[in-house]
Amino acid sequence: MKTMTKEEVMQFLQVKSRDTLYRYERDSGFPHPIKTHPTLYLTSAVEEWVIRRSGPKAA
Repeated sequence: MKTMTKEEVMQFLQVKSRDTLYRYERDSGFPHPIKTHPTLYLTSAVEEWVIRRSGPKAA
């Protein structure tokens, strides 16, 4: 099970604010962290979220 820190996720998504991650979680179905101290996310879940968001848009 490969994980990413909050900082790695932010770099991967090219966002500069932790608030953006929280907003993604709240509004866009972004995966919640699996551990909070330190904050860790499943790499596969983050990658799947990116793929879902970049998929075809409904007309």
